[in-house]
Amino acid sequence: MWHGVASKQNLPCILEALLSSRLRGSLDAEGNLGGLVLSRESNGAAEVYVLTLWQSKEAIRGFAGDNLDTPAYRPGDEKYIVTQEPSVKHFDASVLYLENDSRHPESPARLRSF
Repeated sequence: MWHGVASKQNLPCILEALLSSRLRGSLDAEGNLGGLVLSRESNGAAEVYVLTLWQSKEAIRGFAGDNLDTPAYRPGDEKYIVTQEPSVKHFDASVLYLENDSRHPESPARLRSF
C-alpha cells in the first residue's frame, strides 16, 4: 500500500497517471492479483492510496526489484504530489467469503489467507 497527498487541483492528473500507466504496469505483472486506487478530498487536499494485491513477496520482487519498501517515484512527480511517502507498506491478507450463494446468511463462511 502506498499513500500520497496532492492538491485537489492535481488529483485528476495523478489519478490519470496511476490508472493509465503505473497501476496498469503492475496489473500486467506476473503474480499480480489486482489493485485499487482510492482517493478522497480532506482539509483542502486530496489523499491517494494505491493498494495492489500479489500472490507473494517473490512476485512483488519480480516486478519491483529487491527493495520492496521504497516507492518508485518518477521525475516530475513532485509537481503533483505534495507529500511523497518514503516507504510503502506490506500486509498479509485474509479474505472472508461465503461459499455457495453469498447473499444467503446460511452459506458457510470461510477465511482464506494469502
